[in-house]
Amino acid sequence: MSHARPPTLQDIAQKARVSGATVSLALRGHPSIPEATRRRIQDVARQLGYFPNPLVTALMAHVRRSRKTCSTLTIAYITSWNDQRAWRERPVYEFFVGASERAGQLGYNLEAFSSREREMTGARLSKVLLTRNIHGLILEPIPYFRTKGHLSMHWSQFACVVIGFTLPKPDLHRVGPNDYANTRLALRSLYRLGYQRVGLAMRLQDDSRVDRRCTSAYLGYQQDLPPTKQLPPLIPNRLTERNVMAWFRKYRPDAVLTNEQLIPGWLGHAGLRVPRDVGVAHPNLPRESQTLAGINSRARSVGAVAMDLVEAQLHRNERGIPAEPRLVLVEGTWCNGTSIRSKSS
Repeated sequence: MSHARPPTLQDIAQKARVSGATVSLALRGHPSIPEATRRRIQDVARQLGYFPNPLVTALMAHVRRSRKTCSTLTIAYITSWNDQRAWRERPVYEFFVGASERAGQLGYNLEAFSSREREMTGARLSKVLLTRNIHGLILEPIPYFRTKGHLSMHWSQFACVVIGFTLPKPDLHRVGPNDYANTRLALRSLYRLGYQRVGLAMRLQDDSRVDRRCTSAYLGYQQDLPPTKQLPPLIPNRLTERNVMAWFRKYRPDAVLTNEQLIPGWLGHAGLRVPRDVGVAHPNLPRESQTLAGINSRARSVGAVAMDLVEAQLHRNERGIPAEPRLVLVEGTWCNGTSIRSKSS
């Protein structure tokens, strides 16, 4: 009993009346092939029932990666920090560390470029990168003291991934911590430890930077609790000792979920000790902490995923603003610390 031979690239080339090389480039979405031609060739491939062999695809990806390793292609990591020392001391630097480690594993070099250098514009930065034959970009979150923004670059020339939600335009492939799931994990962990009245205190700007995912998770979780255990979150423009303590005295939480490091001190001024009288947990630690309890958002893993997404685009020869942007969220892990205690013990 004979079996029909699966269609090949040459079969597609004959029916589409193009060369085999053109078919190969078109099926990989290479920008050198006109869009109309790419679509026509892809339609022919579907009509013939063509499917790429995953083993061959993996082999060719390995071959291309090996070639790149020899020349050590550079990927650009775009940051908004001018001061390198200050940048390395900020939590966002963990994204770069993770992306850099992953880049080395894949045979690339990751180099940081600042979009805030003097007289630097998006057009000038694009020219600098293209002159150095850099076509892969990872864009870091904009610092907390700047508002959400827009960066104008020659996007059609680059494979891009943005970390976080502080750069809403253009709509690129995006990766970040799963702040919604992480907030719910923090709340579940605190309730599991015996805390019954958990409050959320966060600046409005910080919540906006994660697209309001923290307050959304908190309010949703609160609705499943008995009314006596429901507390409104404190989300002002600024957290001050005055508004925090007024909120605390009114609602008497037994634990506070917050990213404000001054709150334990403010509680201390009122004669309250952490964790004996009140627990404190952080919703977004960039890495595991031995002292502060909260969520390890696994920032280095987020950076590594960003690097994987850039490499995948480069392998497929994809450039520019995607028609269907993808969002990849990395879930964090709960860390016990000395800022909380088990109320049941």
